[in-house]
Formats: sequence, structure tokens, C-alpha cells
Amino acid sequence: MVELAITFKKVAESELSRINAVNSGQLADSIQLTDVTEKGGVYSIDMKVLFYYAFVNKGVQGLQNKSYNTPFTFRHYHVSRAFMLSIRKWMEREGLKATTKEARRNPLGQERNGVNFETRTNAMAYAIALSIKKKGLKPTGFWDKAADETRKEAAATLGDAVAIDIVNAIMR
Repeated sequence: MVELAITFKKVAESELSRINAVNSGQLADSIQLTDVTEKGGVYSIDMKVLFYYAFVNKGVQGLQNKSYNTPFTFRHYHVSRAFMLSIRKWMEREGLKATTKEARRNPLGQERNGVNFETRTNAMAYAIALSIKKKGLKPTGFWDKAADETRKEAAATLGDAVAIDIVNAIMR
């Protein structure tokens, strides 16, 4: 059972990497297995993962794009500060930079102030976040694929174990 849980975790992590859904790595790193517990003869292993795994797995319906078959949808155009800042961190990791215009002098000799880098970067992050809300997030299916692969391996493993038990019972 522990081997199957480890397989699930490895497949989920490799799927995130394969589909290039790894950004900061926090989602893959957050997949943690708990100890095996027994309750009434039933053994179980729980998994802990960041709350947003379901959004990455199933996708999120956009406000203008309704093409994804998902239970999740953005509800409004408001971009929270936390969302904008997470996009900004992604921009920094990806090396995306907002350009700033130099201050210019108008014909009267007065200098006009250019927009500073901080404001430009926040504006770009806001525009990206708003675009995500409009278009939605495409489903990755990383969790579902890990479950399917683990289910297949469990069927094969448990099938072999049941066959051995039957042979052992017959041999007695």
C-alpha cells in the first residue's frame, strides 16, 4: 500500500513536470504522504497537498471562455492583490520585465515624469491576471492521471497477490 502511495506521488510530480505546469515547485513539493493508519481492519494512507491542486487538475472556467468542462469558474473580474503579486513573482522567475519610458522634456523645457518600474511591473502583472480570469485555466489532469496509473498498478499488484493466496489455499 505504501508503494502504491509513493507511485501516486511520483506520477503526480512527473505529470506536473511533463506538462510544464511546474512554476515555483510548491505544488509538487506539497504532496506529502501520512503514516499508514488502521481503523476497523481497513488500512489507509492520507495525502496532503496545497488547496489549489484541484484548480490545476480540473482547470477553471474563464469569464469569457466557457470551453473547459470543469466544476470551477472565476466569478468576477476583480484581481486580488495576492493574485497579482503571485503573477509578479512568476514574471520575476521567468525573467519577464516591464519596460519603463524615460522622462522626456516637452517643448516648454519642463520635464515630464516617466512611469516608474514598480508601477509598470504591477500593471503588467495585473493585465496578465485579468487575462487569466477572462480565459480561464486549462485543465492539466495531473492528479487524475496519477490516480489512473496507480489504479492500474494496484489492480496488477493485488491481482497477483490474490492469485498467490488462491494457489496457497489450494496447496494446503
